[in-house]
Amino acid sequence: MKKISFNSFIKFCCLFFIIFTFFMLVKDSAIKTRCYSVIPMNNEYYVELNSFNQIAQEFDVSNKQIEAIQVFAHEDESFDDFTIKYSLYDKETLIGNGSLKVENVTKDNPIVLGFKDKLTNLKGKKLKLVLSTDSTSTLNLNTDKHNLSLSIVTNEFTSFSKLALITSGFLVVLFCVMAFILKFCRLDFNKYCLASVFVLGMILNVFIPVGNVPDEINAHIKNAYHISNNILGIQDDVNNIKMRKCDLDIFNYGYANDVVMNRYVQNVLNKNSGETELVDSEQKVVQVGIYMYTYFVSGLGIAIGRLLNLNGLLCVLLGRFLNFSLFLLALGYCLKKTPKFKEIFVLLALFPITLQQAFSVSYDSIVLSLAFLITSLTMQLFYNRKLGKKEIILLVISCLLLIPCKSFAYSPLVLAPLSFFIKDIDFERFKNKKGYITIGVILALLCFAYILAAIILGRMVSNVSVLYLAIHPRFFYTVLRQTLYNRSNFYILSAVGGSMELCHVGIFAPIILGYICVMSILISKINPGLLGIKKINQYIFALIIIICFLGTLSGMYTWSCSIGLFGGSVIEGFQGRYILPVIPLLFLCFNKDTYEAGSISKFKLLNTCNYLGILAIFSMMIELLTH
Repeated sequence: MKKISFNSFIKFCCLFFIIFTFFMLVKDSAIKTRCYSVIPMNNEYYVELNSFNQIAQEFDVSNKQIEAIQVFAHEDESFDDFTIKYSLYDKETLIGNGSLKVENVTKDNPIVLGFKDKLTNLKGKKLKLVLSTDSTSTLNLNTDKHNLSLSIVTNEFTSFSKLALITSGFLVVLFCVMAFILKFCRLDFNKYCLASVFVLGMILNVFIPVGNVPDEINAHIKNAYHISNNILGIQDDVNNIKMRKCDLDIFNYGYANDVVMNRYVQNVLNKNSGETELVDSEQKVVQVGIYMYTYFVSGLGIAIGRLLNLNGLLCVLLGRFLNFSLFLLALGYCLKKTPKFKEIFVLLALFPITLQQAFSVSYDSIVLSLAFLITSLTMQLFYNRKLGKKEIILLVISCLLLIPCKSFAYSPLVLAPLSFFIKDIDFERFKNKKGYITIGVILALLCFAYILAAIILGRMVSNVSVLYLAIHPRFFYTVLRQTLYNRSNFYILSAVGGSMELCHVGIFAPIILGYICVMSILISKINPGLLGIKKINQYIFALIIIICFLGTLSGMYTWSCSIGLFGGSVIEGFQGRYILPVIPLLFLCFNKDTYEAGSISKFKLLNTCNYLGILAIFSMMIELLTH
């Protein structure tokens, strides 16, 4: 049995202190007083409260207890003598009342109507708040059109708070177990890696509710549900998807926050309501063309869930899980078959954004699985200088499935294995007068063809077309430099995790920087030459990344122009995760001679990623609890 050195003990204590600090931050956020918006605020509308007009507002309560109710002033005002009298009714029964003397109100600070005693056992009830005053002055209160804007103040220990605390405790234990395993146990690296991805992926996605993966509400759930109808033999309309009546609420959990998460946790394990009759959902299939097949696996999961009579949330989660299972199979193959540098797949698979995308009903999960397979097979091809029949078939099928995806955005990736046949070409023979003339003539012909095409198409192409950028290189260069200067920081962070595309919910920036540091170190350690990759292949790999980046960015130019987001200089809508499928090639683009056998500890790399993953989950819980 290995002895624990003093340095190892100090390192463990420091890391445990950081983990414990995050645990306490979750605890602080879980037990704090919260304000739940019941009727949202709209600054355009208001209602008058004065002696001639009392206000009565009914509202539904989703939590168990109320300490106070907040209402909101429409404008800043001062009063000499203004007292709000308020009463709260459960049907006709008075359950709480009080009065509040108001001297100054501002539109930035709520008016808090407190109760002497805590009001309990209110979940699911419809209450009525009545406001009145004897003052001759008038107080204008915000409304959402015809309803008084209000929120509930409570320090209730919610279902989501309990889940967050239980998960936090589990993560602390998980960290200790990982430290013990690394120090004292001998494990199979591939199995340990798959177990890490599975556990962290499952935990992370507990806190990403259905509908909170990018475009999941807008497109992916609709398309996967439509595929599930086809699998079940239900005749469906692409312009009005047939859905079970009990599944219509799966679109109501977008833009996750504390309130949404609490409702989601309460509803996810509810039994099916029994309203399984098919109704018109008024949801349309988002046409993606030939690559609709990328929704088959998630659609199959939803179909199985419906056959098992699960509720809508569990059906979607089952679709997510099948996609994630396919990703794990692809990752397992990469770990088993990749001859060297399998650390690339370990690191990328444990990126928070990868775990989010892989555990979704989105086609991005399928794209990532295919991209990993193609990269692994490319590395095998270079190292072994050939592929077996099974590997060739798998490579061809993976390439054919990937090419159409996302409007051919990742089709250049198939050039990676094809570049193997270029590496043995003797380019030295072109280093003579005849070779230079030949290359010059080819380049001149290409330039002539480009200029001719620009002249012919210049007046025909709309300024919202991708071709407009191609035939106006000066404009393209101007837009590109402005976009990169203004958005590069976001691209880098969002390629790892960043905001996780959950709007205000993101991962603590230093944690993301930790992933980037690990990635940079790994790049500096890898020597592609040990795989038989030459410089000409590295140039091609770099070109693939550039083409995919510029192609996708150009596509977002068309999109941002079409909806009026393009302001003339910066392209909007592009996210770092879009280039995630080609990032594995980035590790093979640099010619380093520093790698030696054993210089990279695979287990330390894996445990570092696991540690960052635990911190990332802590960070997400804290953000969700505080919004």
